[in-house]
This record gives sequence, structure tokens and C-alpha cells, in this order.
Amino acid sequence: GLPVDTLIKESAPSQYEINLLHSPDALVAADQAVMLRRAIKGVARQHALRASFMAKPFGDLAGNGLHVHCSLLDANGDNAFDNGTAQGNGLLRQAVAGCLSALQDSMLLFAPNLNSYRRFQRGCHAPLAPSWGYENRTVAVRIPADSPAATRIEHRVAGADANPHLVIAAILAGMLHGIESELAAPAPLAGNAYDQLPPSLPRYWPDALARFGESEFVRTGLGEEFQRVYAIIKQQELDEFDRHVTRLEYDACL
Repeated sequence: GLPVDTLIKESAPSQYEINLLHSPDALVAADQAVMLRRAIKGVARQHALRASFMAKPFGDLAGNGLHVHCSLLDANGDNAFDNGTAQGNGLLRQAVAGCLSALQDSMLLFAPNLNSYRRFQRGCHAPLAPSWGYENRTVAVRIPADSPAATRIEHRVAGADANPHLVIAAILAGMLHGIESELAAPAPLAGNAYDQLPPSLPRYWPDALARFGESEFVRTGLGEEFQRVYAIIKQQELDEFDRHVTRLEYDACL
């Protein structure tokens, strides 16, 4: 019963991209993403295989992302970003600006695990800085080429290991912040973002945790209790990882 749209072979061996059809209900969309992941894992087990949604299961191969497409509907059910052109309207740019302003503070939701940060490497198809552009797959927020009625944001930061409910909540909170605050987006980026912008998103788990725990945006947009509890949980997980010495450290230092 899942609304699967397309299934595409991706760049790495045994890697696939599966697209779900859009839903006007954000909660339904998140539930469907979770159910799809569970269904894939269950079917794989039936065939003595293992399906992985790790952000970076293999260090030398492409990682797994969770790209979220989002538009807004007005009271008439029409696309609120549509102004009849491929560029979209001012509301779209405010929403983009909000997403960009919230990226660093929200990184712990988009990349919730130690392994999540292996994905953010130059040339690995994951964005490294807050950036946006039209039909540009090197930026963090892309406006896909489509008909004006389908004008939307593609948020390209989260990994496949992230919780879809929390990812969507963070994206919507960022868009709302941009619209309510009437933020101005920078000029859209043309060309390779990796060559034009220095990396500025949190590249390591502790850095993302610190930004999240101190963020006024998270506190206002997602709630003080959620901020506190989620930060405590992630600190516990980080402490557990810190107690383990890796094989690489033994090879380098023993």
C-alpha cells in the first residue's frame, strides 16, 4: 500500500533510490518513509540479504541520503510557491532562507549518529555548507526543474539513517522561521558548490550536539523539552562510542 513512485539504480554497488509520491500531510509522509524502510528490511531478510540504511556503510563508496521535497499549499490547495515562472516567488525564497539559517542548528537531526558524518566529504554528493540553487545537485537546498505548479524545495542534507519525522519537522520549522521572519535568501549558487564555499556545516557529532543544545531556533521551533531530552540521549550515545577503541587506532599506535 505504499505510494512508491520510482526505483532507480544509484551510483554505488547494490545502492538504489526509491521515491515516494508526495502527500499533503507531513505526518503521513513521514509514516510512509518509516514503513518503506521497515518493509525493505523485512523483504531482504526473507531472501537472506541485509538492507542497510546507514549513512555511510562503506568508506570508499557513496553514502545514503534522505532527500525531502517540500512545497506549501494555500487555502485553495494551490502551490503557494508558484508565480508562473521557474524561479518561484518571494515566499519560496523566504522559505529557502529559513532552511539555510536553521541548517547548522538542526544538523543533529539530519545526521544523528557517529557514522552519519562519514557521508560529508568533498565530492561525495553530500552538501558541506548552507547553499541553494536552481537544478544544482551540489547545494544543500535545490529547487528542482519542473512545471511552475510543482515548484518545491529539495532538502538534501539528511542521511538515510535519520528519523523521517524529525527531519521533516526540522525542515518545516526552518521554512516557517524564514517566512515569519521574512528572511532574505542569498543569491542562488550556480556551478559547483564544493569549489565555491568552504565547509561550514558541523562535520563531527560533538559539534552538531553542541549547536543543537544551545540553539534558540530548536528551542522555539521544536520545543525546550524535546531539545533537552534529545540532547541528553545523543550525549549518552556519544559517551558510549567514546569508550570504544577502533582497530584503526591500534593499527596506527599500538
